[in-house]
Amino acid sequence: MKAKNNKISIINTSFGERLKNLRKNRGLSQAEFAEKLEYKQNTSVSNIEKGKSVPDLETLNKIADVLEVDLHWLVTGKQSPSTKEVINLFVKATKKFAPYLGDHLTRLFEQKIILLEKQETLSAIPDLNSQDKAELEQTNKDLEKLTQFIDETLQVMNFLQNPLDTEKEKE
Repeated sequence: MKAKNNKISIINTSFGERLKNLRKNRGLSQAEFAEKLEYKQNTSVSNIEKGKSVPDLETLNKIADVLEVDLHWLVTGKQSPSTKEVINLFVKATKKFAPYLGDHLTRLFEQKIILLEKQETLSAIPDLNSQDKAELEQTNKDLEKLTQFIDETLQVMNFLQNPLDTEKEKE
């Protein structure tokens, strides 16, 4: 158990040293830095730099903003993965779900056919009463939402099939 605590201390210390170096490079005293982080005491900064305390995610974000550095680098000391690397990780993680998207898309189209038939039936009635008009309006809204959802699903499927092509289009 003691070794585990030492490991955590080492991680916190390297983060603390990185934070201290950044703060000094930005020309900030602990008191000035604490003020920018809205800490009531500069001992909070000292404790973080010494590895005695670990800031929460909200504070880490604030520290990264104040010091104008990437959060990933601040925490790990390593460069953030590139967009391409993130996309590749996403694709690897989601490829196994692609067949389910096809089944899902089939069910969406089946629902769309049902709504289109309902729309056609209601639209064919010459004098709609208020209840039928309300039902037709709701059917039209449902069709619009479903069509949008189908389009988004198709975009996801296209992305899963051609992730790097999608990324190149954005550049």
